[in-house]
Formats: sequence, structure tokens, C-alpha cells
Amino acid sequence: MHLPEPEKVVRALVAALKPAGMLVLSDWDCRRVDDMLVEPTAQVADAFAAFQAALIGIGEANGGSAAWAARAPEAMRAAGLVEIEGEVYNRLWRGGEPGCLLHASNSRQLEGALRARGVTTDQLAVLRDAMAHGDTLAWSYPMVTTQGRRPHNGA
Repeated sequence: MHLPEPEKVVRALVAALKPAGMLVLSDWDCRRVDDMLVEPTAQVADAFAAFQAALIGIGEANGGSAAWAARAPEAMRAAGLVEIEGEVYNRLWRGGEPGCLLHASNSRQLEGALRARGVTTDQLAVLRDAMAHGDTLAWSYPMVTTQGRRPHNGA
């Protein structure tokens, strides 16, 4: 999701595989951030939505794609892989646990860029408080793992 030309990277990785070699890719699927919080207050929902929109916007402005994980199977197929399989992992985190603390950490590390995209100081404070509060429940971004095998003939 952070790379500007992931299909190009997949082609290079496939070219480096030995015949029958396996490529495994894992990445976050960030297309449905509006469903991540469980029963948030309106204030927390607004702060989280503003944060997520800005965060994803920063990534996309740098050439990334919030939807890349969903495109991985077609990129693998286009690069010549076979036996393509995938699975999705998702976890519910409480405030104060690592998944929620990641949002708070990102909000601190990227504060200037988030503020430049319209996230207010108050929204960041609300987000950080919610991500530390034990009553908060937030789903992780779904982690999509896709794998494919280079054909035995090395094609």
C-alpha cells in the first residue's frame, strides 16, 4: 500500500523466483475505515473519520494505494503466478492495546501532515484519548495475505 508501483514490484519478485517458488504478500486493506469503530460516540467517530481520511490521503499523495491488497491476486496472476490463494485476518482491539495505540502513534508521527490536511488539534486529542481508553473497540485494518506459485516450468 505504500509503494507507488506495486505491480512493477510484483513482476520483479516473480522474475526472481525459482520455478515452483512461492511469493507471499501481506498488506493492509484500508478501503473500509468507516466500519472500524464499534459504537463510537459522534465526537470519536468524527475524529477517527477525519484522521483516517487524512492518513490515507497522505499515503495516496505519495503514490500508495489503500486498495492495493485487494488487487494483489490480479497482479500475481498478471505476473504469471498460479495456484493463487489468499486469506484475510482481522482483530478487534480495545483502547490501550497495540492496534489502537498504532493509530495514536501515527497521529503523533504525522501530526504536521495530518493538520495540513484539515485534521484539527481537538480531533487529534479526541482520537488519542479514545485510542487509550479501555472502552474503545476498534477493528484492525484487514490484513490480506495472498500467495501464488511460479509454474514448475519457470514461465
